[in-house]
Amino acid sequence: MLIKAAINGGRTRAEHPAIPVTPEEQAKEAAAAVAAGAGAIHVHVRGSDGRESLRPDDIARALEAIRASCPGIPVGVSTGAWISPDASERLSLVRRWTVLPDFASVNVHEDSALELIRLLRDRRIGVEAGVWNAHAARALQDSGMAHECLRVQIEAALGRPTASRLLHGLDAWAWEFVALAATRGYDTRTGFEDTLRLPDGSIAPDNAAFDRCANADGGQSCGTVGWTPPAIRRVAWSPTHSGAVMPRSYATSCTPVPSNPAAELTAAQVRLARSSALARRFGGR
Repeated sequence: MLIKAAINGGRTRAEHPAIPVTPEEQAKEAAAAVAAGAGAIHVHVRGSDGRESLRPDDIARALEAIRASCPGIPVGVSTGAWISPDASERLSLVRRWTVLPDFASVNVHEDSALELIRLLRDRRIGVEAGVWNAHAARALQDSGMAHECLRVQIEAALGRPTASRLLHGLDAWAWEFVALAATRGYDTRTGFEDTLRLPDGSIAPDNAAFDRCANADGGQSCGTVGWTPPAIRRVAWSPTHSGAVMPRSYATSCTPVPSNPAAELTAAQVRLARSSALARRFGGR
């Protein structure tokens, strides 16, 4: 099972003092995560102002620093639309990259996502397709590009995928889905982007701590739900589970957090769950 370290996300040092912002900090955190068992790195590149960036010079500095500290480890970047809200500008920035990541994540529901996937493919950059609702799943399926993606970050209704499937959750559900990925034999990821806490609820000192926990027993004891088929079926379409809304692991890490947590269970997510291979496998209705 691949464990990918998502070392920073959009988080700031106000949330945790160890969030890596500069290329040097990102390189140090990446190396520690790899030493603890991570097999790939996912980074949200920052500019000199600390904000997320897709600018070619910022991408190059981050990739060169991380690769120097983690030779041979695949390194990927986020292309989230919030980084460059103008779709044409985002595409232009990616076209101008001079140092290329091994892979890049694309949220399929975002504007011009399929065009971005084609661009990345043409530049021989692996694509992690983030699928977080039924519409996005259908769009990726209809594009004919699902099988060309390096990974699909959901188990969705995409037939029998040839791409690797990576399952992960956020915050309170992050460790539950590391455990579920372990039981199903899927890839997973962990790191400051997904949560600030370790399975015991304590604040993680650094990214390496996440990877040590995920690797301790293959990740299977990280969660508390107990991923038997009935538990999977119950969580898949119950608005609440132990007082929590439907886990966002059916979404990518870039799903916005609604102000009303109950709004997180959308009709599209229910349709996706009910039509998914996960649901069919365990007889959910």
